[in-house]
Amino acid sequence: MWRKHFWLASCLLLSSAILLATGFAYRNSGYAQYSAQRRSCCGNRGSRMNLSSLVEHGKASYYADKYHGKQTASGEIYDRNKLTAAHPTYPFGTICRITNFATGRSTIVRINDRGPFVRHRIIDISYRAAQQLGGIDAGVFDVKVEVLENRKPGYFSDLTE
Repeated sequence: MWRKHFWLASCLLLSSAILLATGFAYRNSGYAQYSAQRRSCCGNRGSRMNLSSLVEHGKASYYADKYHGKQTASGEIYDRNKLTAAHPTYPFGTICRITNFATGRSTIVRINDRGPFVRHRIIDISYRAAQQLGGIDAGVFDVKVEVLENRKPGYFSDLTE
C-alpha cells in the first residue's frame, strides 16, 4: 500500500518541479515579455491589427542563399535582391523601417514571410536589406523595427530601390 502512495507522491512532486522550472525559465527568457507585447498590440490574428505605433528592439539576421527562388509563407517567391522581411506576427504587406544600431543605417522593408524560427531574433531580412544596413559581415545584429504602414492583405509593392 505504501508503495502506491510513494509512487503517486513522487509523480506529483516531479511534475510540479517540471512545471515550476519551465515557468521560471519562460518568465526569465525575455520571450514572455515579447509574447505579452505581441498579444496586447496585435489582438486576434484574424482581425486587422493596429501596429502603427509599434517599435521593437532585438536581433535580426538575413536569409541564407538557399531560400532564393523559394516560396514564402505569403505565396510570393523570395528574391534576395528585394527589400523584404519575415516577422512572426505582422500582417503580410506591413511596411517597416529597420535600423542597425551598430552602423546607424536604416532601410525600409515589406513583410512577406513568417519567421525567424530562432530564439531571441525578432526579424529575418533579405540579403539586399542586410547589405543596406551593413550587417552582412556580422550575420546577426541588433536592430530597431518600426512599423510605418499596415497595408491591406494581398497588396504587394516592389521595394527595389
